[in-house]
Amino acid sequence: MKNYLELQDIKPTLQVEIKLGIIGQPEYTLQVNNILYTGLHNLIEVPVKSPIEIKVELFNKIYVSDSESAVQVDIIKIENELIIPKYDNFVDYINDHTYTQPTNYIGFNGIWKLSLQPCFFHWLHSATGQGWIIS
Repeated sequence: MKNYLELQDIKPTLQVEIKLGIIGQPEYTLQVNNILYTGLHNLIEVPVKSPIEIKVELFNKIYVSDSESAVQVDIIKIENELIIPKYDNFVDYINDHTYTQPTNYIGFNGIWKLSLQPCFFHWLHSATGQGWIIS
């Protein structure tokens, strides 16, 4: 039998699940902590104590009334905790139409960014109204 100090049940990483929905044929990029990812469904591992920054950028969109192209962030889960769409009010969306409402629908050229600082569990504790965690 192992002693308490010999047990290593703590995972050093968090699993981030991102599902995107695509409307039309948009040009876009998905980055997590400045690493570029492709695909509509991504499972990503990030260090447990690091900040998490998720960016989706839509670019080169030509605005035409008879066809729509956009990216929708359908789901972001971190360790099976639903973050988007539940906490879309924490998103920054800087675009060429100065649209500022919380959204997970990226229909304008610009950057949609979710930044979880200083790390996920601290951010979640604060976002759910439980106060601060002392490091």
